Amino acid sequence: MKLGMKVFFGIVVVIAILALAAGIGSPFYIQSEYLGDGAYPTHKDLGPIGDWLGGSSTPFFTVASFFILVAALIAQMAELRATREEFAQQNKEFKEQNQLMSIQRFESTFFQMVSLHHQIVNSIEDVRETRGYGSALYVQSAPDSISSVVIRGRQVLADWGSERKCFFAKLQLSEQELRDDFEDFYNKKESNLGHYFRNLFHIVEFIDKSSELTVYDDKGEPDTDKTMEQRRKYIRIIRAQLSTTEMILLFYNSLTTYGTAFHDLIVKYRLLNNLRKELLPVAMRPVFIAMKQN
Repeated sequence: MKLGMKVFFGIVVVIAILALAAGIGSPFYIQSEYLGDGAYPTHKDLGPIGDWLGGSSTPFFTVASFFILVAALIAQMAELRATREEFAQQNKEFKEQNQLMSIQRFESTFFQMVSLHHQIVNSIEDVRETRGYGSALYVQSAPDSISSVVIRGRQVLADWGSERKCFFAKLQLSEQELRDDFEDFYNKKESNLGHYFRNLFHIVEFIDKSSELTVYDDKGEPDTDKTMEQRRKYIRIIRAQLSTTEMILLFYNSLTTYGTAFHDLIVKYRLLNNLRKELLPVAMRPVFIAMKQN
C-alpha cells in the first residue's frame, strides 16, 4: 500500500472509531449527567431521553458503519493492487526467462554455423607451383625443376588476393574493369568461393531474421532499437572472423548479380566497416564509401 493510501486509510479508520465510540459512549454520558437529578431520579425517568438518544446515536453508528465499509474497500483495493503488481513482476520474470531461453537456442545454432564456416574455410585448398629453390613452405628441388605444394584455409584466400593485385589499391583500373576481373576470377574459383559466400550469407541472414533476437518493451511491443543492437552483437562476432582479404573479396562479391541479397545485409549491418578504403582501387572507393554511408 502506497504512503498516500496508507494515510487516507488511517484517517478513515480513526473517524470510524470516533463515531463508534460516540455511539457507545453517549448513553453513559447521559446517565452520568442526568440520573439522580430532580427531574430524573431513576433510570425509568430517563426513558424520554433514551428515545431521543436512540434517534441521535443512530447516525453515529451509521457513520461508523460507512467509514468501516470504506476502510474495508481501501484495504481490498490495496490487496488487489499488490496482487496485480506481483502478477506483473512474475510476468516480467517469465518474459525475461523466455527471452533468455530463446537466445540460448539461437546461440546454439549460431555457433554451430560459425563452426561450419571455419570448416569450410579450412577445406579450401589450392595447388602452388614454384621453380628452383622455393621458400620454407615448399619442398626443396633442383634449380630448374618445378615443385608443387597444396595450401589450405585462409592462406589460400590470402594468396588469391595477392595474385589479383587489381583487387587492391595497386592498379588504376576503371570500375567496370575491376568488376569484370572479379567476375572472371569468381568463375574460375566458384567451387570454393561459391560455398564460402553462400554459407557466410546464410549466417548473416539467420541473424537478421531470427525471432529469438527480438527484444520487447514493458508493454510487450517489439523494441526496434534494442533488437537491432542485439543482432549487431552477433554481427560483430562474424566481422571479427574476417581477414582483410576476405572483406575485400566480400566487397567485390556484393557488387555482382548473385551477391545482391548479401549486399543489402552488408550495408544494413555495416559488415565491412573495419575495411579501410585505402586498400581498394581508387575507382572502387566511391562505391565502398556509399555502402558505408547507407
